[in-house]
Amino acid sequence: MNKTIQTFITVFISFVLSGQMRAFAEDMMSSRETVPTTKEIEEAAKDPAKKEEYGKVLLSIFVDKHEPLKKKIECALALGRLKYLPAIPRLIEFIELQHPIGTIFSESAIEIQYPCVRALADYGEAAASSIVEAYAKEENKTRQRLLRAVVRIGKTHKAAIAFAEKLLSEKADDTTQARLKALVDNLMKP
Repeated sequence: MNKTIQTFITVFISFVLSGQMRAFAEDMMSSRETVPTTKEIEEAAKDPAKKEEYGKVLLSIFVDKHEPLKKKIECALALGRLKYLPAIPRLIEFIELQHPIGTIFSESAIEIQYPCVRALADYGEAAASSIVEAYAKEENKTRQRLLRAVVRIGKTHKAAIAFAEKLLSEKADDTTQARLKALVDNLMKP
């Protein structure tokens, strides 16, 4: 092998390795807080002061653009288990956040691919009105599909339909009414 090819291969391998090492180092070093364990979350959910404390920490980590994706996903799922209400708008905002496992097209696997869907579904009826309001304003079809998935996975059909029908009875523009009617029709299907 000639010297130019050897040099190229050496430089290429060092770039690949340094990129992998940098990603590993970022995962290991960028975290300012650790995500509470499932047991800690369960205990905090019973204590309003702890719930507020943990919720604020988890939410700040979740929205921090410098935190690694893996940690953001852990925080989203922990917020859902904690049912920290102030996090609902941010989880909706980041509903398209994807787990790096690749694309999954199965409806039942959406909650795995999109952790914010799972987290919002864990809130149950507490998130139903926020989900319906977000759906009524949403133009993006993918985001609409994910918001519908939250209701289906969280089994909050009745609450979501009731809230959508309430919004329909109020004065709303034609586009919003059309979206709400489509949501109600979709949720009434088995």
